[in-house]
Amino acid sequence: MKKKALREQIIANLVALAPDVRQFQADELYQRLFASHAWNTSHTVAVTMSTATELDTKPIIEAAQQADKRVLVPRTFSGRQMEFVPMTDAVRLEASEYGIQEPINGNATVKSGIDLIVVPGLAFTPEGDRLGFGGGYYDRYLADYSGQTVSLALDAQYFDTPEWTVNEHDIKVQQVITAH
Repeated sequence: MKKKALREQIIANLVALAPDVRQFQADELYQRLFASHAWNTSHTVAVTMSTATELDTKPIIEAAQQADKRVLVPRTFSGRQMEFVPMTDAVRLEASEYGIQEPINGNATVKSGIDLIVVPGLAFTPEGDRLGFGGGYYDRYLADYSGQTVSLALDAQYFDTPEWTVNEHDIKVQQVITAH
């Protein structure tokens, strides 16, 4: 299946997901993330600010802050590049051109200073294949990142094998956590 069509199908499936089913799966994903080795050994966690169709990242951010982890959120810039900025009281967020809340101030953290990145996406496989939103921001960022990566997949986002073309520049995540 073409990536664009598959993205549209997955988004439609996520939107159609019954709220109680979505919440049950989300709670399972959060619990499994918080019990994971990657989470428990990290001091600095990078996580996106979720949109309405994505798994809500607020509980992840709150849990990281409660655990005294340093929370970083992405900021995009020209050339389809991104960096991660510490989320502090001084950082102001505004909607990007994609409707994602991003920091408009604050200094970026070097990649080697990030222990764990919770990588977003639309589809995932057990081997860590990932279908993102099409911008390539995470693939570019992860190409030379040496820390831990994890993705959280609702049932509608989990595929036994990729139903999309996996390109050589597509970076796999190290761990995909599922609700089942």
